[in-house]
Amino acid sequence: EDMTMRGQTNVSSAAAAPRVLKDMARDEDRRDSQEPPGFTETALGYLQLICGVAGGLLAQMERLKGRQSVIARMRTCMEVAVEVNKARSLLDFEQRVKVKMGTFFDVTSVRILFHDQEQRCLLQTSAVRRQDPTAFGLERGIVGLVARKMQVMHLSSISSSPHVDTTADGLVRSGRPVA
Repeated sequence: EDMTMRGQTNVSSAAAAPRVLKDMARDEDRRDSQEPPGFTETALGYLQLICGVAGGLLAQMERLKGRQSVIARMRTCMEVAVEVNKARSLLDFEQRVKVKMGTFFDVTSVRILFHDQEQRCLLQTSAVRRQDPTAFGLERGIVGLVARKMQVMHLSSISSSPHVDTTADGLVRSGRPVA
């Protein structure tokens, strides 16, 4: 008898288990002796149900783990923003950004250039404070591509990019390659 038909909605899994075993035994009795041994239709139905529930639970666990990872990443991003916002000068800002962004993106070096909208070029950070700053056009290098697209790019190897420009991207300093 189905207990839900009588108005009771709380059926425990322990009460359902004997019914499963009874159904399996009844199916075994009905089976012809010439059938190869295996699962009955009822048993396969229950296995599918159990696998579906387990799959649903695993998918939910993965979503929760992913959500926790996103929350941790957002918290770290906020900490970086707060720390960079504490800068008291341009030099302090540059240093904080280089350290915090390098750690945040897990990279060995960070290149900071300032965008001059009037001249449509990028100015080298250390050159901003000088009279004749070093400027790079937006068409040069990966930094120019990033400025044009207004997106962050994370490259595993900067030297293998087809957009690389050794001077604009800071791969050459004082005529020597930067390691």
